Amino acid sequence: MPIQIITIIGPPGAGKDTQAELLCKKINCYHAAISTVLSQYYPKIKESATYKQGNLFGDQLIFSALDNKLQTISKQNPTYDFFIITGLPRKLSQAQRLIKNYRNSQYYYLTTISLLVSQQQAIARTRQRLVCPVCGRTYHPRYKPPKRPGVCDYDHAKLVPRQDDTYKTTIKRFRDFAIKYLQIRPYLQKYNALIELNGNQSINNIHMQILKILDRFGKSSM
Repeated sequence: MPIQIITIIGPPGAGKDTQAELLCKKINCYHAAISTVLSQYYPKIKESATYKQGNLFGDQLIFSALDNKLQTISKQNPTYDFFIITGLPRKLSQAQRLIKNYRNSQYYYLTTISLLVSQQQAIARTRQRLVCPVCGRTYHPRYKPPKRPGVCDYDHAKLVPRQDDTYKTTIKRFRDFAIKYLQIRPYLQKYNALIELNGNQSINNIHMQILKILDRFGKSSM
Protein backbone atom coordinates (compact mmCIF):
# COMPACT_ATOMS: atom_id res chain seq x y z
CA MET A 1 0.00 0.00 0.00
CA PRO A 2 1.44 3.41 -0.93
CA ILE A 3 2.37 5.90 1.78
CA GLN A 4 -0.27 8.62 2.00
CA ILE A 5 0.82 12.24 1.61
CA ILE A 6 -1.06 15.13 3.20
CA THR A 7 0.13 18.70 2.79
CA ILE A 8 -0.73 21.72 4.93
CA ILE A 9 -0.60 25.23 3.51
CA GLY A 10 -1.51 28.73 4.62
CA PRO A 11 -0.17 32.28 4.87
CA PRO A 12 2.70 33.09 7.27
CA GLY A 13 1.63 32.51 10.85
CA ALA A 14 -1.18 30.09 9.95
CA GLY A 15 0.30 27.38 12.19
CA LYS A 16 1.18 24.81 9.56
CA ASP A 17 4.20 23.29 11.33
CA THR A 18 2.52 23.48 14.73
CA GLN A 19 -0.42 21.41 13.51
CA ALA A 20 1.87 18.90 11.81
CA GLU A 21 3.88 18.43 15.02
CA LEU A 22 0.70 17.83 17.02
CA LEU A 23 -0.55 15.30 14.50
CA CYS A 24 2.67 13.32 14.55
CA LYS A 25 2.26 12.89 18.32
CA LYS A 26 -1.10 11.21 17.66
CA ILE A 27 -0.61 9.24 14.49
CA ASN A 28 2.15 7.27 12.76
CA CYS A 29 3.58 9.87 10.41
CA TYR A 30 6.65 11.87 9.44
CA HIS A 31 6.57 15.66 9.22
CA ALA A 32 8.58 17.24 6.42
CA ALA A 33 8.54 21.05 6.44
CA ILE A 34 9.56 22.30 3.01
CA SER A 35 11.69 25.06 4.55
CA THR A 36 13.64 22.49 6.60
CA VAL A 37 13.90 20.05 3.69
CA LEU A 38 15.36 22.80 1.51
CA SER A 39 17.83 23.82 4.22
CA GLN A 40 19.07 20.24 4.52
CA TYR A 41 19.33 19.81 0.76
CA TYR A 42 20.82 23.26 0.17
CA PRO A 43 22.68 24.33 3.38
CA LYS A 44 23.35 27.89 2.21
CA ILE A 45 19.73 28.59 1.31
CA LYS A 46 19.22 31.14 4.11
CA GLU A 47 22.05 33.22 2.70
CA SER A 48 20.30 33.55 -0.65
CA ALA A 49 18.48 36.71 -1.73
CA THR A 50 15.43 34.59 -2.57
CA TYR A 51 15.10 33.51 1.07
CA LYS A 52 15.78 36.93 2.60
CA GLN A 53 13.27 38.65 0.31
CA GLY A 54 10.56 36.08 1.01
CA ASN A 55 10.35 34.91 -2.61
CA LEU A 56 9.53 31.37 -3.77
CA PHE A 57 12.23 28.93 -4.85
CA GLY A 58 12.05 27.13 -8.18
CA ASP A 59 9.99 23.96 -8.50
CA GLN A 60 12.96 21.91 -9.66
CA LEU A 61 14.92 22.66 -6.49
CA ILE A 62 11.91 22.09 -4.23
CA PHE A 63 10.87 18.75 -5.71
CA SER A 64 14.42 17.44 -6.01
CA ALA A 65 14.86 18.14 -2.30
CA LEU A 66 11.48 16.61 -1.47
CA ASP A 67 12.08 13.47 -3.54
CA ASN A 68 15.41 13.00 -1.82
CA LYS A 69 13.80 13.40 1.61
CA LEU A 70 10.91 11.04 0.92
CA GLN A 71 13.21 8.32 -0.39
CA THR A 72 15.58 8.68 2.57
CA ILE A 73 12.83 8.51 5.19
CA SER A 74 11.05 5.65 3.41
CA LYS A 75 14.22 3.57 3.59
CA GLN A 76 14.89 4.48 7.22
CA ASN A 77 11.36 3.77 8.41
CA PRO A 78 9.06 2.13 5.84
CA THR A 79 6.29 1.68 8.44
CA TYR A 80 5.00 5.26 8.39
CA ASP A 81 1.33 5.47 7.43
CA PHE A 82 1.87 8.80 5.74
CA PHE A 83 3.96 11.94 5.35
CA ILE A 84 2.74 15.36 6.35
CA ILE A 85 4.37 18.04 4.22
CA THR A 86 4.00 21.68 5.26
CA GLY A 87 4.41 24.65 2.95
CA LEU A 88 3.46 22.90 -0.31
CA PRO A 89 1.92 23.75 -2.77
CA ARG A 90 2.50 27.48 -2.88
CA LYS A 91 1.58 27.94 -6.53
CA LEU A 92 -0.37 26.17 -9.26
CA SER A 93 2.61 24.42 -10.86
CA GLN A 94 3.44 22.80 -7.51
CA ALA A 95 -0.14 21.61 -7.07
CA GLN A 96 0.07 20.07 -10.52
CA ARG A 97 3.28 18.28 -9.63
CA LEU A 98 1.74 16.85 -6.48
CA ILE A 99 -1.05 15.28 -8.53
CA LYS A 100 1.29 14.11 -11.29
CA ASN A 101 4.28 12.91 -9.22
CA TYR A 102 2.70 11.50 -6.09
CA ARG A 103 -0.24 9.42 -7.11
CA ASN A 104 1.51 6.16 -7.85
CA SER A 105 2.29 2.78 -6.30
CA GLN A 106 4.86 4.19 -3.84
CA TYR A 107 3.13 7.39 -2.67
CA TYR A 108 -0.40 8.68 -2.84
CA TYR A 109 -1.04 12.39 -2.45
CA LEU A 110 -4.31 12.41 -0.57
CA THR A 111 -5.23 16.04 0.10
CA THR A 112 -4.11 19.52 1.10
CA ILE A 113 -5.38 21.15 4.28
CA SER A 114 -5.49 24.93 3.91
CA LEU A 115 -5.37 27.02 7.09
CA LEU A 116 -6.76 30.44 6.23
CA VAL A 117 -5.98 33.39 8.51
CA SER A 118 -6.49 37.13 8.25
CA GLN A 119 -3.63 39.48 7.42
CA GLN A 120 -3.94 41.00 10.89
CA GLN A 121 -3.59 37.57 12.50
CA ALA A 122 -0.63 36.70 10.29
CA ILE A 123 1.21 39.84 11.40
CA ALA A 124 0.42 39.21 15.07
CA ARG A 125 1.63 35.62 14.92
CA THR A 126 4.87 36.30 13.06
CA ARG A 127 5.81 39.22 15.28
CA GLN A 128 8.22 37.95 17.98
CA ARG A 129 8.20 34.47 16.43
CA LEU A 130 11.34 32.44 17.15
CA VAL A 131 12.83 29.41 15.45
CA CYS A 132 15.19 26.65 16.53
CA PRO A 133 18.34 26.80 14.35
CA VAL A 134 18.84 23.04 14.79
CA CYS A 135 15.45 21.39 14.18
CA GLY A 136 13.55 24.29 12.59
CA ARG A 137 10.62 24.23 15.04
CA THR A 138 8.92 27.57 15.58
CA TYR A 139 7.73 29.21 18.80
CA HIS A 140 5.92 32.36 19.89
CA PRO A 141 5.84 33.85 23.42
CA ARG A 142 2.04 34.15 23.28
CA TYR A 143 0.70 31.62 20.79
CA LYS A 144 3.22 28.80 21.21
CA PRO A 145 5.69 29.45 24.05
CA PRO A 146 8.58 27.05 24.71
CA LYS A 147 8.72 25.31 28.09
CA ARG A 148 11.84 27.34 28.91
CA PRO A 149 11.96 30.91 27.56
CA GLY A 150 14.27 31.18 24.58
CA VAL A 151 15.14 27.47 24.45
CA CYS A 152 13.87 24.73 22.11
CA ASP A 153 11.82 22.02 23.84
CA TYR A 154 13.46 19.25 21.80
CA ASP A 155 17.20 19.90 21.42
CA HIS A 156 17.62 22.76 23.94
CA ALA A 157 19.19 25.06 21.36
CA LYS A 158 18.89 28.83 21.80
CA LEU A 159 15.95 30.15 19.78
CA VAL A 160 16.56 32.93 17.26
CA PRO A 161 14.29 35.28 15.26
CA ARG A 162 13.30 34.15 11.77
CA GLN A 163 15.10 36.26 9.19
CA ASP A 164 12.00 36.39 6.96
CA ASP A 165 9.58 37.52 9.70
CA THR A 166 9.90 41.25 9.22
CA TYR A 167 6.67 43.24 8.86
CA LYS A 168 7.43 44.05 5.22
CA THR A 169 8.23 40.45 4.32
CA THR A 170 5.19 39.09 6.16
CA ILE A 171 2.88 41.42 4.22
CA LYS A 172 4.54 40.43 0.94
CA ARG A 173 4.31 36.71 1.69
CA PHE A 174 0.68 37.03 2.80
CA ARG A 175 -0.33 38.83 -0.39
CA ASP A 176 1.67 36.44 -2.57
CA PHE A 177 -0.10 33.49 -0.95
CA ALA A 178 -3.53 35.09 -1.44
CA ILE A 179 -2.90 35.72 -5.14
CA LYS A 180 -1.50 32.28 -5.90
CA TYR A 181 -4.14 30.54 -3.81
CA LEU A 182 -6.79 31.79 -6.23
CA GLN A 183 -5.20 29.47 -8.82
CA ILE A 184 -4.37 26.59 -6.47
CA ARG A 185 -7.86 26.39 -4.95
CA PRO A 186 -9.97 25.46 -8.03
CA TYR A 187 -7.31 23.08 -9.31
CA LEU A 188 -7.14 21.05 -6.10
CA GLN A 189 -10.93 21.13 -5.74
CA LYS A 190 -11.15 19.61 -9.21
CA TYR A 191 -9.22 16.58 -7.90
CA ASN A 192 -11.10 16.56 -4.57
CA ALA A 193 -7.80 17.34 -2.86
CA LEU A 194 -8.50 20.44 -0.77
CA ILE A 195 -9.93 20.97 2.72
CA GLU A 196 -10.19 24.54 4.03
CA LEU A 197 -10.18 25.39 7.73
CA ASN A 198 -10.48 28.65 9.64
CA GLY A 199 -6.92 29.21 10.87
CA ASN A 200 -7.91 32.09 13.15
CA GLN A 201 -9.13 29.58 15.76
CA SER A 202 -7.11 28.27 18.69
CA ILE A 203 -4.38 25.71 18.08
CA ASN A 204 -6.35 23.00 19.89
CA ASN A 205 -9.59 23.63 17.98
CA ILE A 206 -7.81 23.33 14.65
CA HIS A 207 -6.00 20.21 15.84
CA MET A 208 -9.26 18.49 16.77
CA GLN A 209 -10.80 19.36 13.40
CA ILE A 210 -7.84 17.90 11.54
CA LEU A 211 -8.06 14.71 13.59
CA LYS A 212 -11.70 14.38 12.56
CA ILE A 213 -10.67 14.83 8.94
CA LEU A 214 -8.11 12.05 9.29
CA ASP A 215 -10.73 9.85 10.92
CA ARG A 216 -12.86 10.25 7.80
CA PHE A 217 -9.91 9.11 5.72
CA GLY A 218 -9.50 6.15 8.04
CA LYS A 219 -5.93 7.14 8.88
CA SER A 220 -6.17 8.33 12.46
CA SER A 221 -5.18 5.94 15.22
CA MET A 222 -7.46 7.71 17.64
